[in-house]
Amino acid sequence: MKALRARWTDFFHPLRRHPEPKSVLHGIFGYVKQNMTIYDKGETRNSIIFRSQHSRTENTNFSRSLTPEQRKKSSGKASEMSWFVIGVSGVTCGGKTSFTKLIQRTFPWAQIVHQDHYFYDDDWPHHIRVPEAENHVNYEVLNALDMEKMYKDVQSILDGPPKFTKLEKQLDSDANGGVGDKAEIPNFDAATEKFVQQIPPINVNVSKYNHVPILIVEGFTIFGSQFLFDKCHARFFFSLDKETCQKRRSERNYFPPDSASYFDKIVWPEYEKHLDNFINRRPGLTVFEGDESMETTLKNAVQIITCRMEEQNPKNSVSSNLAM
Repeated sequence: MKALRARWTDFFHPLRRHPEPKSVLHGIFGYVKQNMTIYDKGETRNSIIFRSQHSRTENTNFSRSLTPEQRKKSSGKASEMSWFVIGVSGVTCGGKTSFTKLIQRTFPWAQIVHQDHYFYDDDWPHHIRVPEAENHVNYEVLNALDMEKMYKDVQSILDGPPKFTKLEKQLDSDANGGVGDKAEIPNFDAATEKFVQQIPPINVNVSKYNHVPILIVEGFTIFGSQFLFDKCHARFFFSLDKETCQKRRSERNYFPPDSASYFDKIVWPEYEKHLDNFINRRPGLTVFEGDESMETTLKNAVQIITCRMEEQNPKNSVSSNLAM
């Protein structure tokens, strides 16, 4: 730094006493011209930066002061910022899985993490059992899932390089809870698949957004986790009335199967508790009724998603032009 300071001092000090300052200015600009770098279009910005042995750009630290671990963390944060995360949650049998598949069909490169992949086995010793429900395990709380593993898997995806793998090329479910064969998707039975196929595609030019990597995090209680809530840029929650919800759940098969009083003693009370604690009056959530038209719900959701993506990338802002 002393050497650098001396070089600039040699130029500026004579200005205060030189009889012909114009000649000195010509010398300065000649030096600048030889030592400046002009970034071409396509860089983060067009600018002129003076380069020296210890050069740096705006809002960055000297690269030599960063340790390898700090550089790795810095790179991870930059990578995470490029992902757009969609959270899908709601009551059991409210349409979460169908909606998630429709969002992925609209944005075919989207990756999915299903919360249901993280349930502990029924014989896990730390489960909470409810005597009033034939001593059935309470599967409606975060304690029933390996949330630490889910957090690590989500963070691993966000820290990694953006992915744009199209749906038909995705592999079977892996350790990260990724989506593959339909049989691996929780509660995605033949009836659900048929329902999804009946919903017409949304008229939106997704090529405008295919530079944005998308992660969908789906699960019945993901917004009970502040970690997952904060990761999401768009959040959707599905609700149902008790009668409709109970009827839909009775038509599904679960393993282990529900006990006779599981819905009344565990499912619905836990859902109402979750609503009061994490959903009602909480900003940043869009709530849909699970018995409304899925086509309308999907259009509204895609409109929200595209608007949020444009907010995240104002330099690439484009109109979604949805056909409503």
